[in-house]
Amino acid sequence: PDPNDVPKQEVEKPELFISACEINPNTVTGGDGFTATVTIDNIGAIRARSVRLSYGSEAAGIIPADTNNAMHLENIASGESATVSFAIRTTGDVLAGEQPFYVTLDYIDLYGPFYVTLDYVDLYGGVYTNTRTFLVHVTQPAKMSCDPVSLPKEVTAGETISLPANVFNIGKSPLRNVTVNLTGAGLFPTSSVF
Repeated sequence: PDPNDVPKQEVEKPELFISACEINPNTVTGGDGFTATVTIDNIGAIRARSVRLSYGSEAAGIIPADTNNAMHLENIASGESATVSFAIRTTGDVLAGEQPFYVTLDYIDLYGPFYVTLDYVDLYGGVYTNTRTFLVHVTQPAKMSCDPVSLPKEVTAGETISLPANVFNIGKSPLRNVTVNLTGAGLFPTSSVF
């Protein structure tokens, strides 16, 4: 037998899991806020102590509504749950679409804390970290502009001319299926730009 082979030992530890996240309202407009309500379950074998919940986003324009983006929770016993709500807001320049935000739980076990530089240590220094990412749907008004159209000074009746059409998206929402049609007295478009 190998003299360095040490038998592995199962240890009891807390394990917090964010089992649900409800976003209200579930769709926000840039500049508005929303409330996230998370349910935290301890699916581990022992109590989670000194539970700290923090939240934020790495996406531009999703920020905590308060100056503090962390809170301490009560201990969560094995098999028990806790529900926590917090506010997040969007800025006016956030991009439209599904934007991510995260929720992180830091907690210790019965024997902690002996803090070290690791996020996850053994039974005798039990510091743990768990992070989940969720999405919020952001809407923004569509904004576009176009260059002015410049017609030639003279056009012969029946003559076909081409006109450039430059359209710019100046908003934070994607534009799709933009069609440019030119109308005016005596003009009969033969095509449109798509």
